[in-house]
Amino acid sequence: MTLISKIDKIILIVNELNGPVKACEIMTDRKERLKTLVDEHTIELVVHASGLSEATIKQHLRVKNPIHLHIAEKAIAQAEYVFKQL
Repeated sequence: MTLISKIDKIILIVNELNGPVKACEIMTDRKERLKTLVDEHTIELVVHASGLSEATIKQHLRVKNPIHLHIAEKAIAQAEYVFKQL
């Protein structure tokens, strides 16, 4: 594969990642992970472990269309890590 064809392929992949379908999949996954954390550990503990406010968590869980979500991966990963350490 030539450098130009690699660059073209990279551009296509990045465009796909930034497109609405992939964004929706990513946010749906993050919402499910957040819901699992809340179900398993309570919202109060998730607030402390994630650094998100209670209002933000409730808003993320309430939104029906994931395209309108902007859940930070860092907050979810941080909470997951914290709970694994307990």
